[in-house]
Amino acid sequence: MKIGKLAFAEGGVFQNITLKPDTVFPENGNVGQLHSRNGGFCHHDGTDWQVIPTKETVEELIALKLSNGKIPAFKNLLNARAWINGRGGGNFWPQNNVAVTAVTVGVGVSNLPVFWYDPADYPAGTKFRVAVNVAVNAANTSSTTIVTVGFCKVLRPADLGGGANLVIYTPDTDVVNMEFLSIPARTLENFRTAEFTMPAEAGLYAFRIQLSTSNNSSTAHYDMNLQAKF
Repeated sequence: MKIGKLAFAEGGVFQNITLKPDTVFPENGNVGQLHSRNGGFCHHDGTDWQVIPTKETVEELIALKLSNGKIPAFKNLLNARAWINGRGGGNFWPQNNVAVTAVTVGVGVSNLPVFWYDPADYPAGTKFRVAVNVAVNAANTSSTTIVTVGFCKVLRPADLGGGANLVIYTPDTDVVNMEFLSIPARTLENFRTAEFTMPAEAGLYAFRIQLSTSNNSSTAHYDMNLQAKF
């Protein structure tokens, strides 16, 4: 439906105008005509329909130009692999190829996989993300226990350093995390966080895993990766 000549005085406004989306452009477009195609905003320049790019598309094109046509790719900076089954609730460190270890117990001879981040080592605005691969055995993981995989700064306690063959680390607030609940049996899936920027200060970082309550005995392998876009 078209409304004839409708004019507003200077400063006149429409509120909450909605362009009905469609999968095809209208026939016989007129200069200045607006349209929403597949949710995108379009206008007619008198000759053809022009699609106005989204903010994300513009940012990608700028990044592509600055990288001399090279499409940015994510590269792994830190990897940690651990498994969980039949554990009580709490906060844990994932150590490579062993069951998770409670942060209050300390890390033994297998060492804690850590990553030293210094903003001076990366271009300003570098984007990061966390990718987690999960493999579950023949039973669903707990439907009542939330498993939170976080990436956080690592601190050292002032009053307790660790005993023989142990080093105590303390997790700080997560920079980013994701939650898992009731993962189906025989699952092999990949999950990714949204892109994020690292804190401005240099520091040591690691993955940590938190269980909201005691989980069941289904074994799940967690393969965690910190990735940066270059």
